[in-house]
Amino acid sequence: MVELGSGNRPLDLFDYTDKSGKEWVVVHTQRFKADSFGSSKFWGARVSMDYINAPEDKANEKATWRDVKAKTGPEGIEIVDALFGAVQVDKLDNESAVVLRDTSGKLSLEVIALP
Repeated sequence: MVELGSGNRPLDLFDYTDKSGKEWVVVHTQRFKADSFGSSKFWGARVSMDYINAPEDKANEKATWRDVKAKTGPEGIEIVDALFGAVQVDKLDNESAVVLRDTSGKLSLEVIALP
């Protein structure tokens, strides 16, 4: 699909269709390397389904790589800010997700809007 960077452990994965009809996969992950970025070791990205359906010659060694220092890019890959700090995520519907978030050592349950 796409390389999100070394040191990431995927935790949750779901698909959804946005308001424009574009299909996405949300990857919620935990970064376990010391050089984490963002506000939490828990983070997530959405990836266009175009990457899932890519031709075979775009697989493995030729797979798309995301620049870990960039918030977006390449086209069709975006960090989802609302997933920073989420310890578990699940799709509610095509417009929202349920997030269990660690807030200063306390867990809170939230509903977030999907981008």
